[in-house]
Amino acid sequence: MADQRRYGFHQGKDARAAMQARYDSVFGKINKETAIDKELADKEQNDFVMSVGRRHYVRVLFARVFSWQFFVDVASSILFRVDISP
Repeated sequence: MADQRRYGFHQGKDARAAMQARYDSVFGKINKETAIDKELADKEQNDFVMSVGRRHYVRVLFARVFSWQFFVDVASSILFRVDISP
């Protein structure tokens, strides 16, 4: 879901102005920051969605690693009759 939201665009911006800004940036008439500001994508929303997605994937990674370790501990205690209580 977060991956789809990253491709949203700003309704109030003009595609022709964004394209002209890209050309002007390539030919050195304007700097790159000005060209980025004229893009159709909403940069603030994109940054927010990327940070939320990154946090989500880190949580998923930790959950899978720790749940896998729990599964290994339980399976080894059942198979090898080892007491896992402290």
